Amino acid sequence: MDFEGPSTLSLLIGLPLLYLVVRRTLAPMGTVQRTASLLVRAAVASLLILALAGAVFHRKQAKLFVVFLTDCSQSISQESRGQAESFLADGLKRLSGRHEAAVAGFAAEPSAVQRVAEKARRSPRLTVSSATDETDIASTLDLARATFPSGYSKRIVLLTDGNETVGDAEQAALLAASEGVRIFTVPLRSAQDDLLLVEGMDAPSEVKRGEPFVLRARCRVRDATRVTARLLRDKFMLAERNLDVPAGASNVEFHDRALEEGIHTYEVECEAGGDSRRDNNRATSVVMVKGRPRVLYLEGNEPEGRYLMSALEAENFAVELRGRMGMPSSLAELSGYDLVVLSDVPATALTNAQMEVLRAYVSDLGGGFIMLGGDESFGLGG
Repeated sequence: MDFEGPSTLSLLIGLPLLYLVVRRTLAPMGTVQRTASLLVRAAVASLLILALAGAVFHRKQAKLFVVFLTDCSQSISQESRGQAESFLADGLKRLSGRHEAAVAGFAAEPSAVQRVAEKARRSPRLTVSSATDETDIASTLDLARATFPSGYSKRIVLLTDGNETVGDAEQAALLAASEGVRIFTVPLRSAQDDLLLVEGMDAPSEVKRGEPFVLRARCRVRDATRVTARLLRDKFMLAERNLDVPAGASNVEFHDRALEEGIHTYEVECEAGGDSRRDNNRATSVVMVKGRPRVLYLEGNEPEGRYLMSALEAENFAVELRGRMGMPSSLAELSGYDLVVLSDVPATALTNAQMEVLRAYVSDLGGGFIMLGGDESFGLGG
């Protein structure tokens, strides 16, 4: 225990004065009560003095078990490999004898984790037997997580450029953190000096025939540059864009309309002048196109319904027009529609059961719902 203001401890000399205070103020009390009161007051006064003195309690430091994971994939430059080796050697040297360490290299798969002897405290040569054109950080973290012995504070030092091609490193890191593993990263520079990297493409997994939708390519460029982006559907070119992309992460958007039912494969290809690698400049996504969206249209004044019905059909919707009493009473029947439209339908035209079915259709199934006012709805009594 240390003290930030040790001079304050001199106040402890005055503790005997408490005896005189207790003796004078608690004279009618018995000996046992007086003694107990004196001890309590002395303890409180001592704690206050220790607090004023800034008492600091030191806990014995836990033993560490540190696993160093080094990216050995071909995306790491020779310069970065040398820096990683130097960092590893220095890190092992800095660990005191009471701590333990282990090392492993990884690419498409991690190599076996090698425990470093206390006397050696130098890094063994890291090699991987798996393919070096892939990088699986997730399985490497999982392997390291399973290596830790009990009784140690768990640490992982990850040396990588972060260009993950297999697995989900984020989920693996979250799982490790939930088990008390702290992860530290050391960034390494990529070998290719890639100007451009397409990290993936976002697209809806399912759309209706005739529905417009957006496809978004996620790109990352080292320096601001001019990029040519092409969108292909089922191997046929759909669109091409030339745009200036700033350094860092950017999105390139394309728009398409689903005209043919079935499963379609979309691919985006990006090119930048001076880029040394093309195999990481594309991404694909699969979109399922289903039949035309179905609309259940309930119109309080049926002759008026032809106008909205014609407009919806012009936008490629399959519309079923019913009167105000045509609301289905079962969720199974209503689930066959993508959208329900109530136009000038008063509340009295629906039973409580039909209202509950409509509520479940929207909240549980995610169905669309539009309600339009009229002479008999959205007014007094409607």
